[in-house]
Amino acid sequence: MRLQTKVLVVSAPLAVAFAAIVAVVGRSATESIMVREMGRRLTPQAEDFAAKLAPKMAAGGESALLESLQAAQAFSGAVFAEALSPDGRVVANTNVLETGRRRDDPETREALESARTVFGRERGPSGPLLILAAPIWRADDDFLLSGGPRKRLGTLRLGLSLAETLESARRVAAIMAGMTVGFCLLALTLSLALLRVVLRPVRTIAAATARVASGDYGAQVPVESRDELGAMAEAFNRMGHALSRTVVSRDRLEEALSIARATLDASADGILVVDRAVRAVTYNRRFVDMWGLTDEVMKTGDVMKMLEFALNLTEDPASFQAIATESYHDPDEGETRHLIRLKDGRVFERISRPYLIGGEVAGRTITTRDLTLHFEGVRALAQARDEAVETARVKTRFLANVSHELRTPLNAVIGSAELLRSGELSGEQREHAETLARAARALLEMVDGVLDFSKIEAGRMTVERTRLKPGEILADAAALVAPRAAEKGLILRLDPGPAADWDLLGDPTRLRQVLMNLLANAVKFTERGEVSAGIRALAGSPASATLEFFVADTGIGIPRGQADKVFSPFTQGDGSTTRRYGGTGLGLAISKSLVELMGGEIGFDSEPGRGSRFWVRVKLDRARDDSPLKRTAPPPSRPSGPRDRLRVLVVEDNEINRRLLVRQLERLGCPCVAVADGAAGLSALREADFGAVLLDCQMPGLDGYQTAVEIRRLESGHRRVPIVAITANATEPDRLRCLEAGMDDFVAKPVTLDALSAALERWDRPFDETALAAFAIVAADGPGGLKPLLEQFVGDAETRLRDARAASARGDAAACGLEAHAVKGAAAALGARGLRELTRRIEEAA
Repeated sequence: MRLQTKVLVVSAPLAVAFAAIVAVVGRSATESIMVREMGRRLTPQAEDFAAKLAPKMAAGGESALLESLQAAQAFSGAVFAEALSPDGRVVANTNVLETGRRRDDPETREALESARTVFGRERGPSGPLLILAAPIWRADDDFLLSGGPRKRLGTLRLGLSLAETLESARRVAAIMAGMTVGFCLLALTLSLALLRVVLRPVRTIAAATARVASGDYGAQVPVESRDELGAMAEAFNRMGHALSRTVVSRDRLEEALSIARATLDASADGILVVDRAVRAVTYNRRFVDMWGLTDEVMKTGDVMKMLEFALNLTEDPASFQAIATESYHDPDEGETRHLIRLKDGRVFERISRPYLIGGEVAGRTITTRDLTLHFEGVRALAQARDEAVETARVKTRFLANVSHELRTPLNAVIGSAELLRSGELSGEQREHAETLARAARALLEMVDGVLDFSKIEAGRMTVERTRLKPGEILADAAALVAPRAAEKGLILRLDPGPAADWDLLGDPTRLRQVLMNLLANAVKFTERGEVSAGIRALAGSPASATLEFFVADTGIGIPRGQADKVFSPFTQGDGSTTRRYGGTGLGLAISKSLVELMGGEIGFDSEPGRGSRFWVRVKLDRARDDSPLKRTAPPPSRPSGPRDRLRVLVVEDNEINRRLLVRQLERLGCPCVAVADGAAGLSALREADFGAVLLDCQMPGLDGYQTAVEIRRLESGHRRVPIVAITANATEPDRLRCLEAGMDDFVAKPVTLDALSAALERWDRPFDETALAAFAIVAADGPGGLKPLLEQFVGDAETRLRDARAASARGDAAACGLEAHAVKGAAAALGARGLRELTRRIEEAA
């Protein structure tokens, strides 16, 4: 409720009450005044009437008194007139019925007792009356002369009507009340107007106060005067300005405290803040939960009690107590970190840091971080790593075993098929041999694909950087699939393009493998039509060239729903194609991995029923003329003549493979000796010299690796026989293990004539470099000293071999053997292993 309304509500009833009081009091006062004034005015008349009644009262005549009383009544306009005896009895009354009564009212008694005229009021039948009582005295001349006491004869009472007088008094009181009300209303109106003027700045201040209460601490009040209200407005403005600064600071402080508390409570770490007196300043709930502290302990704020409570939880209470109390005793110490292990297996990291207030250390912040999951995760990762390593080892071992078990019989199958094909066969027999060879090679390709994929998965596949010509790689890959294309009546088109003869750097083996996979797939899934392959130059610069190799066919195509599975391992575009066309589904997956290893990309476009086009895009560096990288030589072809100067020791436990190797070496023209285990191989090397050793790695007893180590130990650096590993374990770790054991080369089973011939070609060296180097050190007197000895050796060998031929021609076997033996000894001393073997065979034949 507004203040003016309140004033009006309060003042209006007060004004009415005041007017009523004024009216009542005014009326009473007016009546009293008018009655008194009337009484004073009529007193002389009453006394005059009393004096006139004195003779008649003395005479005692009632009728005479009545006549005088009626005259006095008529003259004064009284309602009645009466005369009383001194004892108060009515002697005569204009109302005859009242004669003889006594008057005991206060005015009558007062008039009887006093010597003066009195007046009072009483209620008559016709309304209120004014009673005048005047004493009646004897009219005695002696009284006037002597001045003695007068004798009282009685009392005259006149009853005058007060109706008009009281009516006039009421009118006067009403006028006074009205005037009072009017003055009150006027005063109230003026007061309200004045109050409005006074309250206007107060309302402004109230409005500003409301704005401040609502958060507007910048509210200001205009100063309109220099009086007390203006001073109050100025004081309010100063208060508002100070309050604004204070409240803003408080709000920011409260906000900062709220954020700090929320951050503290949201932390996954337990946090305890202590002062220099080692009393807890604050902490979060996580700290309490981590240490299992009770509310009673936390309420004390005593950090030492908290420490005592936590000691029983740790594995090493003494160490934990030393760690905790050390930082408490020296609050200025820098950051410390300690690992704490609990009895329940949890591991905490305790981090203690000092905090500053005003640039000085005020206490320390202790953070407890739960590292249990971290350590469990580390242990789990270590266990998972060990399991993964073990799984990889088992997988590698499994693949090696599978490779060995598959390649061992394949070695016999493929080798036998090659020997059959090279012999005298009928048409039907040759067809069977060709079928056998194709089936064996398909099985070998499948094994090779699985092994290549396992290498890629294990991250052991690498790429080389050698010189290559793109056209030659495309031609080599096409040559490998050309027979199969011809069998199916397909046209094989090649378009090498202008980039065919560019000299580039890359891995020709892997690139050839990818193109061969794409061409083989194209031939496999094409029943009629053609297969085309080519090279396009997409971009070039003096330093590099980006080429696109493509293979297109008119085959079955790839369904749109299967396009995303083409490069997935063990998957083909349609599951039915596996049954219809065969294969493992690894070719494209391996090709994609190889292309990505070379930094390129592979993709395809296909339309079901109309064929596919696969492309490979790779960026290859250009080869410089002075590049130290040499172009890789093509696979060596099988020599046309015999290798009778190279005697080979075959160490193989499997009888079928051993016999097959012997037949293959005989087909190549190499004399050989075959034994069944490593111990027999060492014995053979002690008894005779060999130009090379074909050593199987997996043998019972002394395996190939141990045998190679023993061979190198027996040689003791004087001579070195080449050792070629023959193994079904075709993985890269197996090859490295062979080289580490002292072997020189690696041929994977199944051993084909081409692979065996290439290996022998690499190691068919006429001289043993180790023996020759040792001979040169002993025999040479100085620079150029070895040359005369060699010339002498060659001349002597030529002479002795002519003599041996002559002795053989005349049938002298003994002389022929002696000449050959002499050349053999000199050749052995010089390290000429080829000549030594030939002369040994001549001596043996003689």
